[in-house]
Amino acid sequence: MLDQLLATAVQWGSMPRLARIRRQPHEVQAELLRQLLQRAQATEWGQRYGFRERLNASEFSRRVPVGTYEQLYPEIEKVLRGQPNVLWPGRPRWFAKSSGTTNARSKYIPVTAEALQDCHYRAGRDMLALATHFYPQERLLAGKTLSLGGTHTANPFRPQDAASRAGDVSAVIMQQLPGWAEQMRTPPLKLALLDEWEEKLSASPPTSSRRTCAPWPACPPGWWCCCAAWWSWPACPTSPTCGRACGCFCTALWPSGPTASCFGS
Repeated sequence: MLDQLLATAVQWGSMPRLARIRRQPHEVQAELLRQLLQRAQATEWGQRYGFRERLNASEFSRRVPVGTYEQLYPEIEKVLRGQPNVLWPGRPRWFAKSSGTTNARSKYIPVTAEALQDCHYRAGRDMLALATHFYPQERLLAGKTLSLGGTHTANPFRPQDAASRAGDVSAVIMQQLPGWAEQMRTPPLKLALLDEWEEKLSASPPTSSRRTCAPWPACPPGWWCCCAAWWSWPACPTSPTCGRACGCFCTALWPSGPTASCFGS
C-alpha cells in the first residue's frame, strides 16, 4: 500500500538519527551547538558574544546572559524592520505573534527558514516516524489530517513588504508546509486559516466530510483537530465551547471519524 511505503520512507529518514540521539544525547547536543554558533558567528549577536571562538556549552552559558523578552526586544525590532544579520543570518520575513497574555502585549518571534525545516517540520517527521513505527496497525498515512490553524497578517513594521507576515505560529507553519504535507491535510488552506473561528468550524465539515480522516500526530500546532485512533472523546452536541477545549465538538462535526482530539498552543 502507498501509505505503508510512505511510512517506511519517513522512518528511514528519522529513526537512525533518533536512535543516535538516544545513544549519545550529550554528543548530539554539543554538535548542534557548534553548528548553530558557526552559522551565527557573523551576525551582530554572534560578534557581540564571540561565537567565532568555538564556545562549548559552559562557556556559552557564562558569556551569553539570560534575559527577558523586553531586554531582547530592541534586537527583534531591528529584524521586524528588515535589518539583516542581527540575531541570525539573513533577513527573516515571517514572525510568530503571541496572543498577548503576558503584560497584555503581543510578542514577535522571528521564524527563519532553518527554524521551520530543522525544528518544526523535522519534529513533525520524527513524530510521524515514531507513530508509524510503534502503531503500524493504525495506518496513520491512509487518510488526510484534519487541521485548523490560526491566521496571519502583514508585518506591522513594514506593511509595504507583501512577503513579510506575522501571525499565529500554526498559521506560519501551515502556510509554508512542504507540498507533500499539504496534500495530506484538509480542509483547504484558505479555509483552515480564516480569521473567524466560528466561520472556520461551520465551513469545514462540508469540505472534509467526504474525505477519510486518519490520525496524524505530526500535524501543525495551534488550534487544530485530528482524528486520533487511540484517544476517544464522547460527542458533546450541546456545548461547542467544551468541544474547543477537549475535542468532543470535533466528533460532533465529523461523526464519521472514529475518535477526535484537540490541541492548542
